[in-house]
Amino acid sequence: MSPAKSNSVNKQKNNTVSEAVVCRLVYDRHNVLETQLLNVVVEKSDKKLTDEDLKEIQKHLHAVITKHTDGLVASISNQFK
Repeated sequence: MSPAKSNSVNKQKNNTVSEAVVCRLVYDRHNVLETQLLNVVVEKSDKKLTDEDLKEIQKHLHAVITKHTDGLVASISNQFK
């Protein structure tokens, strides 16, 4: 596809996709990422991690991903204004 045609297709898509849909997609993908990261931590950890350790790691992962996601969604929302 030529760059000109690609830009035309992107503009058409932008007109049909709502802010809410894009933001929901971002939140959904980041929720999946959070789960996958926690799974990697659990799989790769030596069995010495306690349930409390895992809960603490999950809490920190959630905080970092939430902060990133909220910032990204705010940036996306600003593009719709």
